[in-house]
Amino acid sequence: MYRELHIYYIPMVLATISTGMLYALSLIFSESGKRMWLKWAGITSGLLGCLLLAISIYHFFFLRNPLSAPSSLTKIYLLTLRVVNLIPILFILNFSDESKLAATEKLSRTDQISETWLGLACLLCLVFALFAGVMLASQGYDVMHVPKRVKALAMPFEARFYVSSSGDTLMYRIMKPLNYNSQKRYPLIVGLPYTCADDNERKIAVCDPAQWLSEEKNRARYPAFTFVPRCPKGAGWGGVPNNPSVEKLALEAITALIKQPVIDKKTVYVTGISRGGYGSWHFIGTRPDLFAAAIPICGGDDPLLGKNMVDVAVWAFHGAKDRNVPVAGSRDLIASIQKAGGHPRYTEFSDREHGIWDLVKTTPGLLDWLFAQKQK
Repeated sequence: MYRELHIYYIPMVLATISTGMLYALSLIFSESGKRMWLKWAGITSGLLGCLLLAISIYHFFFLRNPLSAPSSLTKIYLLTLRVVNLIPILFILNFSDESKLAATEKLSRTDQISETWLGLACLLCLVFALFAGVMLASQGYDVMHVPKRVKALAMPFEARFYVSSSGDTLMYRIMKPLNYNSQKRYPLIVGLPYTCADDNERKIAVCDPAQWLSEEKNRARYPAFTFVPRCPKGAGWGGVPNNPSVEKLALEAITALIKQPVIDKKTVYVTGISRGGYGSWHFIGTRPDLFAAAIPICGGDDPLLGKNMVDVAVWAFHGAKDRNVPVAGSRDLIASIQKAGGHPRYTEFSDREHGIWDLVKTTPGLLDWLFAQKQK
């Protein structure tokens, strides 16, 4: 997701497919080739491996923009993977034939004991596979479908869209202040989701700060607009090297919003976790004129941008043992801002990894601090 291991991805994909093709050749041309089902498994695996290898090489080396792969290519790739998943049927048929041959042989006492233990091991594997399969299927369903909880979280947020002068569209959701009064001016909080998908409803479910701000007690105490934009799959909010970004479009939408008379231009805030944390740093590093304060969580960016953030109030959070986003990302930016004369706040949880939101939202005075910030 954050491209730290990106240089290894392409070699590993090609090595995995190539290894599978070698295995397919061994099934065809070794002693295994005398077994009909194994030979067909080898032939099928080899042909599909060639197809996957060709698609991968085209995708990695000849496609100018990997995110804009032709839909026909994607369909062929997915269909090939589905057929690959059927290959174990050929092995099952081979085992069925071999079990008939084994039934005619008389087993010794040792072999009978071994077979009993093997049967128990297979039973345990079956139970584990069913258990894990149900869990994976449940998670997959949640990803592919919008459950009731997701709909409930999105309910306070109105679905809208912004169209730029060049015709690009940004889908977003926005929550009005509780007891909204069109004669008043309110702060604007930008919540950047930590993952991106195609639907505009799931954005609140993947933006914990927005969920927190939508709680009744917080809406009553801190009346404000909460803006949650959506980015396409595979994209982000900026700050992540070699990662496509909708940063420019999102900033244009924010600029258009704060022109409305109900928004107080001097109290615009941004926050986000992980990918959203990167975006929070990047937004105040590239457009510090827009924001009064930021709460970046588990993020990072180029430390050279720190000098641009001096006039933005910052309270950053990170887990010292974070293996998803290196803690150095926050440390280096904080040091850079301090070196440039800024006074950012920084909270690091020494015994925690990436999942620190439960500690962040219970930090005493965090929202009081945020809503007290104002551009000079």
